[in-house]
Amino acid sequence: VARWLRAPPEHCFVFGDQYRPVPLKRVVLGHDRKAKDNHFLFERFLNTYKLPAVVHQYSDGKPALVFCVTKKGCSQAATAVMNDPLFQSRVQQDPRRVQVLQNA
Repeated sequence: VARWLRAPPEHCFVFGDQYRPVPLKRVVLGHDRKAKDNHFLFERFLNTYKLPAVVHQYSDGKPALVFCVTKKGCSQAATAVMNDPLFQSRVQQDPRRVQVLQNA
């Protein structure tokens, strides 16, 4: 990130996993895209159809951090996960989540 921001080395700090109070589980998945496919349609396909199952599979009911390419893609991904039946059933089991979603 520092290189991308072009920050000078004297202003960069590196914090490894030893500083985390809770271990972090990283999962990186790749999906093949055909050369003729439109980038934005491919992103929408992943966000709408693939992401909810992936979040359900790897989150174990805990918070998950998902990186999206665009602001619109982030909104589509959040909507797809929120509308997913697996997520809905989990929300209904926890009244605190229902309260948060109602206030959003």
